[in-house]
Amino acid sequence: MDNLKSSLQQATPNYPVFCYVIILFMLDTGSLQMIFLTIISTNLSILIHIIHSTTSKI
Repeated sequence: MDNLKSSLQQATPNYPVFCYVIILFMLDTGSLQMIFLTIISTNLSILIHIIHSTTSKI
């Protein structure tokens, strides 16, 4: 557990590495579907926001 905590503390300044560690940790716990759902939902909200902002300008 201390090993995981130290690797997280080292990876915190480096955001991609931090995400990679989180994904590896999620893979161990088996909640990979939650990651994909979160990624898909955030991308959808960003897409909806972009579409809304572009259509409001027209």
